[in-house]
Amino acid sequence: VEAGDVVTIYLPMVPELPAAMLACARLGAIHNVVFAGFSADALATRMRRADSGFLLTCDGYYRRGDAIAQKNKADNARLELDRDVDVVVLDHLGQGVHLGEGYHDYDDLIDAHEGTEVEPVARDAADPLFRIYTSGTTGEPRGVTHTTGGYLAHVAWTAQSVLDIRPEDTYWCAADIGWITGHSYVVYGPLALGTTTVLSAGTADHPERDRLWKLIDRHAVDVFYTAPTAIRAFMKWGAEHPERHDLSSLRLLGTVGEPINPRAWKWYYKH
Repeated sequence: VEAGDVVTIYLPMVPELPAAMLACARLGAIHNVVFAGFSADALATRMRRADSGFLLTCDGYYRRGDAIAQKNKADNARLELDRDVDVVVLDHLGQGVHLGEGYHDYDDLIDAHEGTEVEPVARDAADPLFRIYTSGTTGEPRGVTHTTGGYLAHVAWTAQSVLDIRPEDTYWCAADIGWITGHSYVVYGPLALGTTTVLSAGTADHPERDRLWKLIDRHAVDVFYTAPTAIRAFMKWGAEHPERHDLSSLRLLGTVGEPINPRAWKWYYKH
């Protein structure tokens, strides 16, 4: 991978996902994260439009206790593309992965280069940092390229001035990294400020409906950022779930993605 190459990342919410994004940034490569829940066709479309010849994926992952065969979707997407694609596969489930020609084992590559230091590639402020596709809810998904200087300055400023994130905080944005909120306020924004950020896989109600509150209690989260849709789900599940945990560490609550109605805001503030 060299500066200017487009690397598609098709991973669930695992630590290797932000690590791969930061590795691309260090190399001057452009990361193209695709939401892990998307189909093979959606993945192929986004890779084709981004002119991406590299793909990082995994064997699979669990969602609500069910195994999702991620590599199978990646395999099918690769077949749809009219170019050679190098694929790196993370054995996330630990069950062993069959790799054919053009495929590489993630752990083998890590072991082979252990201790190797890669100098960061200097980039101009206007050079692209990443490409991400819009959701497609209002039309065809569009690839949006974000530049290095402007984007980083913006997310660092908004994380500090809007969310009041401080270096000593433990901060949790519950968005998926596959979307722009996750890029900005799970990865780049808090890291630019030197803040500890919580990364969580799975869903809010599995295995129990108090899962989010349990994590806030366990990690003494200072700032929590989620969506009004999630808050309305929490309301339906009942206040007994947050009330069984110590949430006194919380200093600030944020919402994102859509306007929040007064009833949901008051419930969020109270419970």
